[in-house]
Amino acid sequence: MLNSGVGLIQFFESILKSEKKLDRKRKLEFIVIELKKGKPLYSSLARTDLLPVFDLPVIESGEKSGKLPYVFDILSRNYSQSARAEQAVKAGLPQPFFMFVMALFVPKAPQLFTGQLTMKAYLTTNFMVIIAVLLIYYTINRVFMRSYYDISIARARHKAFLYIPFLRSLTQKMALERFAASMALMLDAGLPILEALSLAGKTSPEQDITMASRRIIAEIKSSRSMVRAFQVESVFNDDIVNSISMGSESGKLPEFLNRTAELLKAEITGRIERVSKALPVIIYWFVVFYTAWTILQIYIGNVKALSETLGGF
Repeated sequence: MLNSGVGLIQFFESILKSEKKLDRKRKLEFIVIELKKGKPLYSSLARTDLLPVFDLPVIESGEKSGKLPYVFDILSRNYSQSARAEQAVKAGLPQPFFMFVMALFVPKAPQLFTGQLTMKAYLTTNFMVIIAVLLIYYTINRVFMRSYYDISIARARHKAFLYIPFLRSLTQKMALERFAASMALMLDAGLPILEALSLAGKTSPEQDITMASRRIIAEIKSSRSMVRAFQVESVFNDDIVNSISMGSESGKLPEFLNRTAELLKAEITGRIERVSKALPVIIYWFVVFYTAWTILQIYIGNVKALSETLGGF
């Protein structure tokens, strides 16, 4: 719609007419009111939870450069890719969860039939475990979703992931990919280099990238070369630095940054796919070991009970 010449106010008013959820309608109404007052779109969005907080700098760049439709198109594609990745992870969870439930109920079933365990205790214990697992999953999912709109939660989640060995590298690469892709998008939209650097540094929960971007801007303003300014910042890997170097020399900085971002995204996507495939396997073997341990404990208990009974004769 924006590409066809429809204004922002008319665009959001059209969305408002078709929106059925009351909460979203209120947020859209607020945005329309703010736009009619002459307020920028990015500042209006910042006061709602309609878009992830780290996408707001990208919206700001599109609004300042006059290429908002182009920016929205890129963001839309990114959201679609993220949704597919999330669905791939969630699709692998029902089967291992079912196996986990079976692992709770099946091993202790013999105790129920032999009278060693009452039906009430059998059901209560197992269902309490299931409820606890579901509550943990629900809480983690809620925090994860909230982190898209709350900077403090996003940064806390980011830091937590950095402490998990097999997620640390993936988390760092995701932060670098966002920086490179955002900066490429902003430069391609015609934003000045310093402004693009400033906004791109705000598109990730990695505070080291934000601080490094500020230092690089200060270095450039003091007549230091951008390539050298990037080289001394350890938060940026060799791929980012090389893309800055070759892009600056060739005059094709957006293209080189975008190429680096695409390579990082491909690596990230591959890792997420591997994690989504490995997660059910991990849960499966956890269930297998739990079931084996439970059966072994029951067997040992029965053997002890039999030994005590025979010893009494």
